[in-house]
Amino acid sequence: MRGTERLWMWWTVAGLLATVGYFTLPGGSLAASLVYDGLGASAALVMLSAARRRLTWWLFAAGVLLWVGGDAVYSYYVHGLHEDPFPSVADAMYLGAYPLLAAGVFGLVRQRAGRSRAAVLDASIVATGVGLVLWTFVMQPIAHDGSVGVGARVVALAYPAFDVLLLAMLARLFVSGAVRDTGIRLLAASFSLLTCADVAYSVLTAYTSYDGGLFDAGWLLSYVLWAAAALHPPRNTKGRKPTPARTGCGSAGCGC
Repeated sequence: MRGTERLWMWWTVAGLLATVGYFTLPGGSLAASLVYDGLGASAALVMLSAARRRLTWWLFAAGVLLWVGGDAVYSYYVHGLHEDPFPSVADAMYLGAYPLLAAGVFGLVRQRAGRSRAAVLDASIVATGVGLVLWTFVMQPIAHDGSVGVGARVVALAYPAFDVLLLAMLARLFVSGAVRDTGIRLLAASFSLLTCADVAYSVLTAYTSYDGGLFDAGWLLSYVLWAAAALHPPRNTKGRKPTPARTGCGSAGCGC
C-alpha cells in the first residue's frame, strides 16, 4: 500500500492512543477536557481535509464541527462557570448537527445503495426493531417520568431518536451490500458507538448529572472512526463493466 492509503490506519492508532491518554488524566479536569475537545477538533479537521469534492463528507465534517463546538461550550460551563446545566446551549449545538449528518448519510445512501425496494424494506424492518427496543427500555421510561422537567425529557429523548434515524438510514447501506467497503464499516462502527453513548447519556442525565466517565470513550472513538472512514480510500471500481444507461449521482466516480 502507498503511504497515503495507510493514513487512515495511522490516524486510527493515534486516535486510540489519545483516547487511552484521556483516561489517564484526572476525571473532569481541565486537562482532560482539552484533550477531549482537541481530539474532536482534530477529527473534524481530518474530515475536512479528506472531503475533497465529496459533498457527503463536507456535510459530515460540518456536523462534527457543530459537535466540537458543543464540546467547547460544555467545557466552558464546567470549568468556567462551574455548573453543569441540562439542557444547555451545548445540547442545542449537538442536536443541531443531526440534520447535517442525516443529509450526509442520505447522500451516501443514494451514491452507494441505489433504489432497490427490497433493500429499503429490509432496512425499515431493522430500523423498526431497533426503535421498538429503544422505546420500550430507554425512551418510554424517560418520557413518562414526571419528576423530570419537560425540557430535559425532550432533549434526553431527542438523542436516541436522532441516532435511530441515522442508523436506519445506514442500515440501507448494509442490506445493499455496501458493507463490504471498509470505509462503510468504519462509519457504521462510529455510528454504533455514538448511539450506545447517547442512549446511556440520555438515561443517566434524565435522573442525575454526568461528570464524565466511560461514555466519553464512545464519543471519542466515534470521532476517531468517523475521521478514519473519511481517510479510507474509496473502494476500487476499476475493472468493472460500465452500465451504459446509468448516469448521475449513482455512476462510478461520483463526487457526492
